[in-house]
Amino acid sequence: MAKAKSNTKTVTKRKSSKAVLDKKNIKETVKKVVKSTREIKYAYPADIISPTQRKSWRQTTRSAIYKFERDIAKAKGADKAALNKKFQAFRKKVLLVP
Repeated sequence: MAKAKSNTKTVTKRKSSKAVLDKKNIKETVKKVVKSTREIKYAYPADIISPTQRKSWRQTTRSAIYKFERDIAKAKGADKAALNKKFQAFRKKVLLVP
């Protein structure tokens, strides 16, 4: 019987400096993700007292603001102007600095 010869190769890991890797990654980056955060001051209704009620109210208000912004972006022409007016009225109602 003939013995099967195994082909084994030793793999060595090439080490490269962090500066070289950073330059390579920067060149390969196609787009940059920019996330902005907005600080919003709310005008709470008089009947909302506890922190949990405030938190719930803020969430519904933020959701309504995002919905308005989404609808305005999709709308065209006269619909866009009407939605923008409603949005500005809503902002004046719920935000301290509209």
